[in-house]
Amino acid sequence: MLCERPEVVPALKGAIVVLPAVTYANVGELAVDVLVATLCPQPLGSLESANVLPVVGNDAFSVGPGTLSTALEAFSLPGRPLVLLQQRAPACPGRQAAWAAELVAWLAGCGAAGVLLLSGLDAQLRRDKQLDSDPCRFLASSDALRDAVAAASLPPTAQQQQQQQQPDLDQHMQESLVLQPPQLQPPQQSLPELEPEIREEELALHHSLPPWPLVQECTARGLPYIMLGCFAAEG
Repeated sequence: MLCERPEVVPALKGAIVVLPAVTYANVGELAVDVLVATLCPQPLGSLESANVLPVVGNDAFSVGPGTLSTALEAFSLPGRPLVLLQQRAPACPGRQAAWAAELVAWLAGCGAAGVLLLSGLDAQLRRDKQLDSDPCRFLASSDALRDAVAAASLPPTAQQQQQQQQPDLDQHMQESLVLQPPQLQPPQQSLPELEPEIREEELALHHSLPPWPLVQECTARGLPYIMLGCFAAEG
């Protein structure tokens, strides 16, 4: 992995890295763009990988001339252990596994504390109970992070009760989950976990496509992760 600026590596040490899985309906990339536009983080420059297709375009956050956007860009939030890593182009054909291995190895080597992966999920795999429920799902690498997601997606009063009962949850990962603007109506129940049957079918059909190579690499290297997914379809 080549970095445009040397400050990228220090920013990653101990940080939660929010990144997209380039998959259904570009849900992950659009979500990261919303976070960048909302939180106004500090740009850390471009990254380059031989496993990702090159792309360049006009400033994604300006209607006029601005800084060029590239395939991989990093942003940091001063005062927060949080790095946003935007990916605007897919991996090269046949290089999904290599890209996942390169990215996760680099993040682990830089000392990242964990990964928050934003992804679309195949809407065609939904069953009746998924059609009638929240379109979002999550997958976590540990019971502690599963509890953190449940606590972060509850109304504020329930969050406080949950935190009192679970005082030892990873603070960095909890902070990365509480990013929703205060004016949004809080949910009345916790975010549902990705059902085992949906995960098995996703892996059977799309095991070599995002987000699964990244999930498998994080598991293999012991890098904590949470995947937040939303059922979506192209078009």
